[in-house]
Amino acid sequence: IGYNLRWPDGETCVAAVFSREDADQLGATLISLDDERIRGLVTNLPVFAPGQPIASLVVPDISDKTSGVWSLWRISLHAAGGKEQRFLALFLADDGRVFGPTARTIWDRLIDLPKGLTSSGDEIAGSAAILAFDTSRKIAEAQGAALFQELATAHKTSITRERRKGSRAFLARRRVIERLGLPQVRSHRLRSLDEEEQMWTRELAVREAALPDLAAVLMVRVAPLGARQ
Repeated sequence: IGYNLRWPDGETCVAAVFSREDADQLGATLISLDDERIRGLVTNLPVFAPGQPIASLVVPDISDKTSGVWSLWRISLHAAGGKEQRFLALFLADDGRVFGPTARTIWDRLIDLPKGLTSSGDEIAGSAAILAFDTSRKIAEAQGAALFQELATAHKTSITRERRKGSRAFLARRRVIERLGLPQVRSHRLRSLDEEEQMWTRELAVREAALPDLAAVLMVRVAPLGARQ
């Protein structure tokens, strides 16, 4: 069952599967975005550019109920110490309504039913593709604001915790130095400690600064059932 995969670090994943249904089989390992290594690979995926042709698919259990544009967005917070990210799935129906549950269901279908998906034979291109992208991006900006805030808050909390911990450590070292050694030795050690603390403070300030980023990873049109194949 499954496939034998080799991760970039050389480790082998035996009996890898991509469907949640197959994951119930004995010995199977489900490969999904829940795996940290998969998220790392997704980080390097090329972005979906504005105006890029949008493929049209017939999605089981979806195309018979509604049709529209589905998109997956990567929400990132870039800092000197690294990058944190979240993913947001959107579905914009043809009538202009936005359906969150449908977006997540389509995401599951795209993961679980690669062989069950069929192309409608049409694609959105030109000005229509640009309009679909721009409209979806505006929705992603609005709905992704909470995720941006979540990342920013977590980053700020981490920096605050590190600053508090570091300050206590420097204070403890300062008190030890002030109690031991000759005056000249204490003075030299205190100056060195001051320089170290100033450098640490500057580095922490650089890491505290963070920039948000929103990028489209994938965009497809979910065609209505009966569309040309």
